[in-house]
Amino acid sequence: MLNKKILIIEDEAHILNALNKKFTMDGFNVLLANDGESGLVSATTNQPNVILLDIIMPNMNGFEMLEKLRHNNFGKNIPVIILTNLDVKEDSFIKSITEYKVAFCLTKSNSSILEISRTVKEVLNIEN
Repeated sequence: MLNKKILIIEDEAHILNALNKKFTMDGFNVLLANDGESGLVSATTNQPNVILLDIIMPNMNGFEMLEKLRHNNFGKNIPVIILTNLDVKEDSFIKSITEYKVAFCLTKSNSSILEISRTVKEVLNIEN
């Protein structure tokens, strides 16, 4: 058992469910949130080892959530992997991921569940 907590913050139910199933099978303790607001509460309450974060979500988008997380003592150093369909090559996007110390950025439409799993394990230094 990995005994690692992953928080998945994603508003698309089918993606959230697929990731939940994969990371549960991989032995993670999986925490789920479907918007940035509940994700921020879960992150500060449960202190996961890694966060998978969507950007475009209701109530509080991923960047707003990330900004608030980074102002929290626990949240300053937690690895965050962004999972989005936004254009990650835009200057404003690059500035944000640099400013908020994002560990990795994946494009949903180009990333398989296995690739996402490998990236999370790489960030946590877990053997595949």
